[in-house]
Amino acid sequence: MQGYDRILAEQFPMRKTEAEKDAFLKYLTQTLEANGYQPKTEINGLRKSRNVVVGTPEKAAILLCAHYDTPAAKWPGNLVIPVNIPVYFAWQVLNMLLLLIPALVLYLIAWQFIGRTAVWLFFLSYVGMLLLQTIGPGDRHNRNQSSGLAILLELMAALPEQARKHVAVVFFDRGEEFTTGAKAYGKEHLQVQYTRLTLQLDALGYGKELVLIPKKAARKCTGYQRLVRVLEGTENMKLQVSGAGMQICPGDYKCFQCGMILLSCIRRPLIGLCIPHLHTSKDIKADAEQMEAIANALLRAVLALGNAEQIPVDEKL
Repeated sequence: MQGYDRILAEQFPMRKTEAEKDAFLKYLTQTLEANGYQPKTEINGLRKSRNVVVGTPEKAAILLCAHYDTPAAKWPGNLVIPVNIPVYFAWQVLNMLLLLIPALVLYLIAWQFIGRTAVWLFFLSYVGMLLLQTIGPGDRHNRNQSSGLAILLELMAALPEQARKHVAVVFFDRGEEFTTGAKAYGKEHLQVQYTRLTLQLDALGYGKELVLIPKKAARKCTGYQRLVRVLEGTENMKLQVSGAGMQICPGDYKCFQCGMILLSCIRRPLIGLCIPHLHTSKDIKADAEQMEAIANALLRAVLALGNAEQIPVDEKL
C-alpha cells in the first residue's frame, strides 16, 4: 500500500475551491505519471468540470471512477441508507424539518421588529440553509468520503503493465455538485455513457458489509458476473448485491447506463445497512486493512476481466 489515504487526509483534506482542486490535480497528475500512466484532463460541460481520464474508456473492459472533490459541511449531516427506501425518505424529511429550526428562530426574533414582513425573511433564510448544504464552506473531515479515491489510486499503482489496457479510469470533478462532472463527461462520450460497464468507488473506509448497487443494464454486461464473484471473495467482508428497484443511492454511476456503485456499510437496528457521519466532523476514520482488502479484490477483478487465462488473479498490493 502506498498510503494514499493518509496523503489525502494530511495534504489535501479539502478539494472544494478551484485553488484546492488545482493543488490536488497537480499532485494527481504527477502521481499517475510516476506510476507509468498518461493522464488527460478534459474540460466538460458549461461548468467546465475538470475530469481526469486514464486509458481508453471506449475500449476498456471496465471503467472505474471516483469523484475527487469534497463536500460542504452539512448539518445535521448525511446518513446514506442505500437499501431501505422508506427509512431513506424518512431521514430526508427529518433533515428538511431540522433545517427549519434556525429559520424559525430567526423568524420569531424578526417578528418582534418588522411584523409580517418577517415571513419573507423566514423563507429566504430557509432557502439559504438548503443552499449551504451544497455551496457552503468546505469540510476538512472526509476520511471515509475520500476512501474510494484512495483505493482507486492504490489499485492503479499496483496494476501490472499488461493488464492496464483492459481498464480505464476517470476522476470526476463536481461529484458533490449534483454529479455535474460525470453528467457532462457522459454527454460528450455517448459510447461510454451507454455501453461501458462502469464502477464507482465511494465511502469504503469502514463497515464490514460491502454493498454493490448495479443499474439494470449493468447486470447484462459482459464481465458483470465475474466481477461479482471476485468481490464475494473480499477478505473479512460480506458482499450484498442490491436487487433491481430495491435501492436508492445518488452518485456519478447514475450518469451511465451500465453504472454500479460499491460502498461499505455498517448495520444498525431499524435502519439496516447505512453509512453514518458523512459530511460531518465525525468522518475522521478509515480502516486501512479493510481498504487494502477491497483494493486487492478489485485488483483481482480487473485482472480477471482482462485476461483470466494468461494473467494470475491472486495478486495483492
